[in-house]
This record gives sequence, structure tokens and C-alpha cells, in this order.
Amino acid sequence: DSEPPTSEVDALPPSISERIFSVSWRGHDHGSGIWYFDVRYRLNGGEWVPWQQQTLASSATFVAMLDGVYEFEVRAVDRLGLQETFAALPEASTIVDARVPFGQP
Repeated sequence: DSEPPTSEVDALPPSISERIFSVSWRGHDHGSGIWYFDVRYRLNGGEWVPWQQQTLASSATFVAMLDGVYEFEVRAVDRLGLQETFAALPEASTIVDARVPFGQP
């Protein structure tokens, strides 16, 4: 096992009219197996914010504090400590528009 694992965030709907929604991800490793995941997000193209750190879970409930475009990225770490590098590119995104009336993306 000399290669780091790979992972991806599952697709989200283009827009969501609620502030609470589920985000899921998965990983693959052809050796020692996935040890944990780190998941981060950003709002409206801002700075990346750590969200789930060293989690064994493959999904979690996200609470959006503001309306806007939320983007997510995950990296996996295998049991040997080899870690995937964050690419700083969103793997999944959605527009949260919880205000009434709801807008169109």
C-alpha cells in the first residue's frame, strides 16, 4: 500500500429550501483501508472551514446558518497514515435558499 486513498462527496440537489440537510461521502483504498475522513465546506466561495474531522462516518447533518452557495470537499486517510490531499475544489455544492419566497438558482 503505497498510494493514498481517494474520496468524494456525493452529489447534492442544485438548491435546498431548508437550512438542515444531509451530506454524504465515500472513500476507496486499495490496501490498508480507510482510517477516517476530514470534510470541509465553504460559503459563497469564501475560506474553507473544517466541518467533520477524523470521522469514521460517511454522512452527517449539515446546518446552514445563512442562505448562499455551500460547497463541500472530503479527504480520506488510510490505516497507514497516507492521506489524500485537499484539492481546494468543491466536490459537491448546493444553493441554500430558506427565505420565503424561495428563489430560483
